[in-house]
Amino acid sequence: MTGGVKGITLALANTLVIAVCIAIRERDPEAVIIVALIASLPAVVTGGIVGLLVGAMPAQRVWWRLLVVTLPALALVVVLGEELAMGRYVVLASIPTLVACSILEKWTRAPRDAALPVARVS
Repeated sequence: MTGGVKGITLALANTLVIAVCIAIRERDPEAVIIVALIASLPAVVTGGIVGLLVGAMPAQRVWWRLLVVTLPALALVVVLGEELAMGRYVVLASIPTLVACSILEKWTRAPRDAALPVARVS
């Protein structure tokens, strides 16, 4: 699975989580569908681009990869929240977004070398 596909997968999952949270907060089940439909396309585009970016640099430092993943994702949350007059949910939506970003960073990270041998108990 490429970094772009991983980014899209997590973006869609994140969008669904945010939509459910907003629907629970608003006490309106239809909000899940409305929020998911409105936010899915920008989330897929951003998730795909961010996934490709972070997937192309698997050996970079973790803090740099997290920065590359987190900034565009949080910017999208802020822009969508303000454009849709739902600014009061920006902080709420940032929590699952940060979780999804950290999962994407870890998921696309280069595997560590097995420098140490496996410990054996005699």
